[in-house]
Amino acid sequence: MNYEEQANNFLRYTGAEIKIRFLKNDRYFHDDKEARNIYTFTISRGKRKYKGTFGDSIYNTEKRTEPTEYDILSCITKYEPEETLDDFMLAYGYEDEKTAKKIYNAVKKEYQGIKELFNDKELEQLREII
Repeated sequence: MNYEEQANNFLRYTGAEIKIRFLKNDRYFHDDKEARNIYTFTISRGKRKYKGTFGDSIYNTEKRTEPTEYDILSCITKYEPEETLDDFMLAYGYEDEKTAKKIYNAVKKEYQGIKELFNDKELEQLREII
């Protein structure tokens, strides 16, 4: 089974849907040196929704390739982040607390949104999409 099939099977199994919309071309990550395409995405399941942003790869930006459902599912936060900012900084090698805090809060927010869409069993299946 290829990656796209894996993502499509997960969406079918959970009854979830992903909508992806181009937002702009700009720097996305705190250390970006080049602009990349940035998209908004919405994962919906029944009445529940999670909205986020996705900074595509420079390669895809240059090739004018749009992200797929697989791209979104493989990149979203699937594990609960560390309990403290210090632990997060240590785990991911951040030295600048201001930058790390912004990223840490975004990761916590994304995980909470994903956790509200999927149960523990589904989260385990989602974690297999890499």
